[in-house]
Amino acid sequence: QNQKLPIGYWIKKADQALNTGIDSVQSSFGINRTGWQILNSLSEKREVNKTELLSLLSPFSSESMTEQILAEFQVRHLINVDQDKIGLTGVGRELHIACAEKQNGFRQLVMQGITEEDYQTTVQTLQKMVENISGVSP
Repeated sequence: QNQKLPIGYWIKKADQALNTGIDSVQSSFGINRTGWQILNSLSEKREVNKTELLSLLSPFSSESMTEQILAEFQVRHLINVDQDKIGLTGVGRELHIACAEKQNGFRQLVMQGITEEDYQTTVQTLQKMVENISGVSP
């Protein structure tokens, strides 16, 4: 029966499971999946342009939700905002390290029984589907 369900069903189920799992894993730090994605995105560069960050997170979060989390992160002294540039503070970097440790454990759970080749094939297939639907590369 499960094999007859369309790919859209499994995409939606996977997204829901990831949201629930990441929210649960990161809740002890007072953040959700979007908060984790913000921290992780900011950890990769010293500073990120706010417009670039909003665009990057647009598939996962509305602009208003991302703005709300950024405002909360500012109050918690996790980020510095200088005009249109956003960067992690020392406290933010420490939080990212702690969150990343839990996130890595969650990723190991998610990837059990899935080879790197299977993962890459799935990602490439989904990218091609998006390109086919939208007519442009992501």
